[in-house]
Amino acid sequence: ALIYIENECRRLSRLSMKMLELTGLYEASEDSFNPAEIQVDNFLKGVKELIDCRLQEKNISLDVFCEPKELVKKFDQDLMISVVTNLIDNAVKASRKESKIVLEATPDHLMVQDFGKGIPKEELEMVTEPFYMVDKSRSRANGGAGLGLAICNEIVKLHQAKLQIMSKMGIGTQVSVCFPKEVCRQVNSEKMEMEEEV
Repeated sequence: ALIYIENECRRLSRLSMKMLELTGLYEASEDSFNPAEIQVDNFLKGVKELIDCRLQEKNISLDVFCEPKELVKKFDQDLMISVVTNLIDNAVKASRKESKIVLEATPDHLMVQDFGKGIPKEELEMVTEPFYMVDKSRSRANGGAGLGLAICNEIVKLHQAKLQIMSKMGIGTQVSVCFPKEVCRQVNSEKMEMEEEV
């Protein structure tokens, strides 16, 4: 447990410095952004371990898929962990108890999908703005500040990628990190018809 806490403290310390650099509050250094070849299946398993306690609060299952299993992508691991854990945390907030969330990786994208309440069409284009909250009362009660998706969007842009959000009220939300020169595909087998923020 102590080793786990130490590793997380080190990761969060590195992440804090990177966030300061990303927002222009700290003088950037050449070591601030370190993309590397990452074995994606192991990356997803690590994310699942990090978020497990959050999932248990509402007894939500996380289905993890990586296709192909030997998939390797180049990204900054600390920053991408922040993106995926933020997306899963948002999915938990939007989901009912004892439901499920899907975390999937393909050569095209990293994707988090929930089957919760969804995002109104008129709010889709605003959800990545700093301090914007779809459910303001619930977000404040949970200690949210409306910065999660804004930070995710900046990290994704730093990787020359794109954040794609698709949602339908009462059906759920699908958020994907679409990698450069690749098309983000809708992967839900139920073929949900969702509104899209481009």
